[in-house]
Amino acid sequence: MGEFYDEEKIKAMEEAASKAAPKNADPTPGNTAPSAPTKPAGGHFYDEAKIRAMEGAGGSSRATNLGTFALIAIIVVMVCGVLFWKFTHNPDTMIMNVNTASATEISYLPGIGEAKAKVIIDHRPYHSIDDLKKVPGIGEKTFEKMKPRVRVE
Repeated sequence: MGEFYDEEKIKAMEEAASKAAPKNADPTPGNTAPSAPTKPAGGHFYDEAKIRAMEGAGGSSRATNLGTFALIAIIVVMVCGVLFWKFTHNPDTMIMNVNTASATEISYLPGIGEAKAKVIIDHRPYHSIDDLKKVPGIGEKTFEKMKPRVRVE
């Protein structure tokens, strides 16, 4: 509670106000001079309930927690999306349809270069993966290396 006011300063102000206040020993009934503002209960210049309310209104921890949670959730979703994209578009792990893949994509297959990729494209369409064995330059060993990363649709 000491964040918004200094009790020593308030007490000094109260003492100065009480000393400076004129003491009217003979109050007259016709005196219509405005009276001094009334102090809240407790004899202080401040209302402790209002100060506590102001301290509580300084920042809502619930809103801060919700904002932090939302930020973390967005970051997690973005990281998962990037990892998924990298896994599915990584040339070393990508599974491709040889009937629709480009020559560059096919050249990423193990044992296949640019020249063999063009030959594979020339022999399209393929009805099964085994049809790749009929392509000149693809033997049994090359076929076995590329078989897990190839599909035909």
